[in-house]
This record gives sequence, structure tokens and C-alpha cells, in this order.
Amino acid sequence: MSDEPIRIIPSGDVAIRDDAEGDGRTVEGYAYRWGELTEAGGTAEYGDLAEGFDRGAFVEAIASRGERPWPMLDRHKGTTVAGVTFTEDETGLAYRGRLLDTQAARDYAASVPAGNDGVSLEFMYRGAKSVKRGRSIIHTHIPRIAALAGAYVPAHQGASVALRDTGGNMDPQEPTTVEPVAIAERGIAAQGTALALSPDQVRELATSAAVEAMRGFAERGQFGGNASTADPLAGYKTLGHLFQEAYHSSDLELRGYAARALADTVFTAGANAGLASGNLVTSTIARIVDGGRPIIEAFGGPRPLGDSAGLTLEYAYFNGTLADRVAAQSAEKAEIESLAVDIALGTEALVTYAGGSDISYQVIRRGNPSVLDAFARITLAAYATVTDAAAATELETGSVTVDFTEALASHDLSEFTRDIIAASILVQAATGSPAQFVLASTTAFSLLATLAAASSSAIGAPGSIDLPGLRIGIGGLPIIHAPAITAGKLIVSNRQAGGWYEDGPFQASAENVTLLGRDVAYWGMGAFLRLVPAGIVEVYDVTP
Repeated sequence: MSDEPIRIIPSGDVAIRDDAEGDGRTVEGYAYRWGELTEAGGTAEYGDLAEGFDRGAFVEAIASRGERPWPMLDRHKGTTVAGVTFTEDETGLAYRGRLLDTQAARDYAASVPAGNDGVSLEFMYRGAKSVKRGRSIIHTHIPRIAALAGAYVPAHQGASVALRDTGGNMDPQEPTTVEPVAIAERGIAAQGTALALSPDQVRELATSAAVEAMRGFAERGQFGGNASTADPLAGYKTLGHLFQEAYHSSDLELRGYAARALADTVFTAGANAGLASGNLVTSTIARIVDGGRPIIEAFGGPRPLGDSAGLTLEYAYFNGTLADRVAAQSAEKAEIESLAVDIALGTEALVTYAGGSDISYQVIRRGNPSVLDAFARITLAAYATVTDAAAATELETGSVTVDFTEALASHDLSEFTRDIIAASILVQAATGSPAQFVLASTTAFSLLATLAAASSSAIGAPGSIDLPGLRIGIGGLPIIHAPAITAGKLIVSNRQAGGWYEDGPFQASAENVTLLGRDVAYWGMGAFLRLVPAGIVEVYDVTP
């Protein structure tokens, strides 16, 4: 799961019933009912506005998940106790699933009659679409559901629980009231076959739970460490390095230094005037530009770290020449070619990238638009820019080149095509497949686009020039604008040659109560692995 900002709406109910075998492990209910709203002022993001959802808001998120279940936790940041699926119906966002055969799941089921009879819907709000209706914020589109979690105080009215026996009859229970929200008795019993979890779904559920646990660990601000130098910040190269060491340490003092290292976001001295105006013509904050990660995406997007541990990425590779491995037998019964196999170990340091701020409660409470949303957009856009630039640096450390043999400005379209073909042949020789893309610096992309647009040659494939979208291609091979590439260069490659491996980004937050602020940071770990260095070919004027 990706670690975008997560909103938590404690809004629904839960029912646990016996299935046909009478094992009492079927769980179902509503995560949200259409028309219900949170209490006004219940969230820092929306100030004194209530919050709700339109019918249809979750359709895309449900469809994109396919048949994979979502994790259901016993509480926010807790233990996974079930796998559930969601559907929208005329009542609201319904869910249904099966409790796991674990002690934690049994403990959760036993707690429901005691009042732990609500659920929290956890969803990604980055990319959500919302409208203001009176004193309410209504979400019309939610890009992704993160999880469902048990909650004993739902934020919406009508949240309840019913337990069912094998025969499907209601087991009467007294209504439970928890101030300030009254929980009314209501039975929810969607009929149908209980959800069966395949081995693949169980693995998916476990992976989701692990990611959620990591996110929860970060959000709780549980940094650790042990520092005893005279200067507590000595030896830390960057803020990200400090966060990394504090995270793995048990020293509360180091954790404190990590928190205090964050710059203050306040209203003082005219700062954040755009959030204090109260007279904005639009709630959209201009000039936050997220250019994405064109280099990382060209190589297939971020790849997971798998089951690895530690801060060094390792991979195995063949260290030899194929042509040396086999030879013709000189004569019948003559000795054949015999060589030892050498599978080498490659390594790359895993680097931590982070950015944070200590945001005052005043700005959180009184700023409009939301400072938390603005900070998330700015920091995640910066994270994308910086990590894509790190990938570019790794790409440009190779030794396989094709020489323009002249200044870039002197190249015409046919010469570009010749050089790209030569580079693609080198990529094919190294990886077994030709190039899939060309990454172009701003200067190289500008010249190529100008030449392709002006040319009437058949070199450019039909439809390979899209000036409104700044997309061009030569012979069907996409030319991708990558601003982080050094001026004047092209990089020709494919996805077998390398990739960006990443864990994150995550959100970490902790209340700084003594200073009335909230420390918020976004951080992640990543590195680009040049799996087949000879398959990454730089094309430029080598000897200007």
C-alpha cells in the first residue's frame, strides 16, 4: 500500500454471525450510511465543518481492488482480524468478510457485545474530490480505501452491532450508549455465501497489514536511538539521516532532537498569509507543481523491497561471458568445455529521504485552505522530485555511451534516429531485449520535439507527435522528458536494466503539546539498482 495521507472516519457498525458451519466467524455491516455526517469540528483538516460522503464516492476504489480483500483491524493501528470486501448499496458502504482463525480475532469478536461495536473507515484523501455544502464537506470521490478498523465510539448516528445464532435469528441485546454518541440497536444481516480467503488473498492481506503496521508505527512517532556525542547532531549528514537513526534508536533524547530539528510553520511575522486571508477567490493553492517521477515510472515505477532487511539492497547476478560457457566437442568422447559458475552479489545503499515541519495548532485550526493538505502536497511533490533526481544520478554513473560526435544543436532528426538505434542495439545485447524508452534532458527533448514537429519525414511514426501533451516518439519508441537528466543527454534503456526500489513514502506525526504544535514529516527509503549496467546507454557529445 502506498503511504499517502490517511483520513479516519469512525462511522459504521459491525455484526458477527455464524455461517452454515456455525463457527461464528462471518463479519458484516456498514462502514458508512449515506446522509450521515460527523460532528462539526471533528477534524483538524476541515475546522468546524461536518464531513460525509456521496453515494458513488467509493465505486472506483472498490473496482480497482478487484477481488482482493481489505484488512480489518481490531482498532486503529491495531492487529488484522479479518479480510473484508466492500460494496455500495442503497443504504451505504457495506462490508462483508470472515474473521481469521487467530486469538486476536477471537478476542475482537468477544469484545463486540461489550460495546466495541463500531468501525472506522480509513481511506487515502490525497486525490479525493470534495464539495462544500453549507457547513459540511462532502466527499464525492475517494481514490483508495486503506482499511477498516474497530471503534467503540462511531462518529455517525445509527452505528450498532447484532450477533446472530446459527438459525439466523436476532440475538436481542440492550442498546449501548457511549457519550457523546448514542449507539442505537440495529441488526445488519446481508445474506449470501461467506467470503472464502484463498492463499493468495491471505498473503495479500498479510502484506497490507504489515504496511499498515509500519505506517502506524511511524504515525505514533515511535523513534528510538542511542547518542552520546558532545554535539547531539554531529555525524548526521541530512535530516533524513537523523530521522533514520532516531527511528532505529531507543534514546528518547535523540528522538527529541529529531522532533526539534523541524522548522516551525506559524502565522508569526506575516508567514502563511495565504492561509489567514479569509477572502480567497479559490481554495486551490497555486504553484504547487508535482512533476511526477518520469525516470522512475519509465523503469516500471517503484518496486517493493520484498522480504529484505537492513539498509543495504542486495541482488545476485551472473559474472561471466556466455560465449565462454559452451564449445564444440573436438571429437567423440573428447572432454567437453568445463567452467565453474560464478554468481556474484551486487549491493546498493538504501537511502532515507524525508521532509518535515512543526506546524502550530493555530495554523492547523485557523488556516484555510488546510495547512496539513498543503504541507502534504508540497512535501510529496518534493519527495518525487528529489527521488527522481537520485535515480538520474545513478543512471549517469555508467560507462556505456554513444557519441553524438558533434554539438547537440547540430544534430538533425536522422542523426538522432541513428544514435538511438545504435543505443538500442547495445541495450538488446546487454539485456536480451531492445530499448523500451528514451529519457531526454530538457535541452535534448526540446530539440527533438522541434525537429519532429517540423519534419515531414516518414521516420516519425503516425501519431508520434503530441505537442499539447509534450509527447513524441521516433519509430514508435517514446521519448520521455526527464528534467533531472544532465543537459544535452539522452539515456536509452529498458526495464530489465534496472529499477527504483522503495519503501514509502510514509507519514510520521507526533503532538508537540508543550509548544502547541504538531510535528509532521513524510519519509521513505529508496535506491536505484543498475541490474544490468551495460543496458543503460548514455547518448551525448562525449568529446565536445
